[in-house]
Amino acid sequence: MVGVFLGAVLVAAACGPEDPDAPVLTVTVRATRLELATPLATAGTLSAAPASAATATSAPASISSATPATAANLRGTATPRVEPPTTATQAATLEPQPPRTPAPIVTPPPATPLTPAPTGAPAPRQPPAGKAARVVQVIDGDTLDVVVDGVEHTVRLLGIDAPEPDDTGGQAALAEQAREALAALVGDGAVILNTDGEPLDDTGRLLRHVMRADVVLSVELARQGWVRSREYAPNALFRDAIAEAQHEARAAARGRWAPPVAGLAMTVDKIAETVVISNNGGAPLDLSGWRLVSLRGAQAVEIPAGTVLDPGATLTVASGSSQGDVAFGQQHAWHNEYRDSAELRRPDGRVALYWDDPASPG
Repeated sequence: MVGVFLGAVLVAAACGPEDPDAPVLTVTVRATRLELATPLATAGTLSAAPASAATATSAPASISSATPATAANLRGTATPRVEPPTTATQAATLEPQPPRTPAPIVTPPPATPLTPAPTGAPAPRQPPAGKAARVVQVIDGDTLDVVVDGVEHTVRLLGIDAPEPDDTGGQAALAEQAREALAALVGDGAVILNTDGEPLDDTGRLLRHVMRADVVLSVELARQGWVRSREYAPNALFRDAIAEAQHEARAAARGRWAPPVAGLAMTVDKIAETVVISNNGGAPLDLSGWRLVSLRGAQAVEIPAGTVLDPGATLTVASGSSQGDVAFGQQHAWHNEYRDSAELRRPDGRVALYWDDPASPG
């Protein structure tokens, strides 16, 4: 048997008589070509066809002979087709094999880059898609009547609190100014209503952020100074923007905010039910007709006429069982479980001092 391996040079012995003088067959394989050197003359041995060139394929082939021959008697130069012989006169043939189809090259898809996990403060919440409405009445500085899809609703603007027309803290005139400011912002009445954490209040009013074009009405009212910020948890979509606008209005003494009074200070102790007003300035302060207001319950006490606070002096306003210079008039003026901020207002209702309760939400 003769084995042929492509891509290498191989000399193999065919089967024949063990006679050193007998004609020999030499097979040389170079890459894919097979050459036969000399025809065989002895019957019964493997013989080659006359010298006609033939080209083999790249697949391996096998050569067999009826009569063994020695490797020393093989040599050749021709390149015939070689087939396995069945008689002494058949030519050795290299059987062609079907060409090998190379395996396709698979290119892996590009790796998808990993998105890094967000760090730092979360992205601010965005308002949901709004509902078109038309304003039919401006009730006060934070309340509207609107028509949505042919149905009339009352809308309470979220995040703010405007003075009330029946305010007991001296802001009735400011309430009308706040209403007029909201009416001016509404314009022809076409607005967009955006929901937040809850859709309705306890009375069935719609709780909404109201927008006209790209203006959030509650933020603009706070910037003009006609309302104060008031959080209605869990509705906090524009809380930070409203707080920033209010800070700007207070600094500029706009709307309901009075210019600061030099040396005037206030401390609130809700547990003890006392408020201490101090004059740390260098001149006397006349507090006649000023009002101290507990905002959560809209409770107010008016400071008696003729009350003058000298430099370095204090005035204590007490409620409940506490003792002070001025009695609040209510058994308990301050809510301890919920947020209850305080304002000290001038006789015209404008706020001279504001104490923002940091203790509790609501």
